[in-house]
Amino acid sequence: MTRQQSQYTVRWQGLILSICLLALALAYGPRVARAAVPTLALMPDRGPCTTQIMLKGSDFSAGQVVNLTAGVEGSNQAVRFASPTVAADGTFTLQVDMRRIEGGCGVNGVLQLPEGTRYRIIATTDEQLPQLLATAFFTLASSSSSTPGLPNTGGGGTARDERPWLGGLGLLLLATLGRTAMLRRRT
Repeated sequence: MTRQQSQYTVRWQGLILSICLLALALAYGPRVARAAVPTLALMPDRGPCTTQIMLKGSDFSAGQVVNLTAGVEGSNQAVRFASPTVAADGTFTLQVDMRRIEGGCGVNGVLQLPEGTRYRIIATTDEQLPQLLATAFFTLASSSSSTPGLPNTGGGGTARDERPWLGGLGLLLLATLGRTAMLRRRT
């Protein structure tokens, strides 16, 4: 290989390396903050109709009034049981007596609904046209056995890599560096 061909090859490899480094900088550089999604967590998330639950809201807008309603899942009836104002850190916490929510407890705390009945607890905005902000579920059971440490946040999801192309760039970078090393050995 002549000196001119070697310089030409090194220039192309430098360009490819620069593009790879730029792509990595874009992938791992400063990010635009995403708005957090409000959540409700119940502790415990199951128990008899006499259960006192701790309801925690997080990632709400500070100062916002949130309407909390509950009703049996699948029913069109729900009762508003609280309207807390969100603290400056985007959270609120309150204790809820499940007996305040209609339909679960009968006379002397005897269960009127079957065990396994789920209450849907929702948080909505305090507006003329309310928007759903968050949901959680409470399940009627004969005891309050709940999975320790795992509050019911009403939903779930899966994490996924938002940059699947990044692996390909890494391979391209390694191939470029390997080729550069091979060419330098030849000269």
